[in-house]
Amino acid sequence: MNIQEINNLIAQASLFADLDETERDLIADAVEVTHYKADSLLFVENSPRSDLWIINTGEVELFKKTAFGVETRLAYCGPYDFLGEGAMFDD
Repeated sequence: MNIQEINNLIAQASLFADLDETERDLIADAVEVTHYKADSLLFVENSPRSDLWIINTGEVELFKKTAFGVETRLAYCGPYDFLGEGAMFDD
């Protein structure tokens, strides 16, 4: 992805909808584009928060395992959705 494509992706994410182009450019410069294979884990529950993800293509399933090992789906995220925003508010 080039910087303009990243900027357009950021503009579509509701978290950054109110930013102007200059502000989006600052964020776009810090973006690291990563591709994940199907069934990859982005993070596990209770791990330190360090990243914010904005989905460009595909989908992400958030799930939690119960004490009995049963997976419970919490949400599905698709293009322009974001997750991990709590990392922005940690130290």
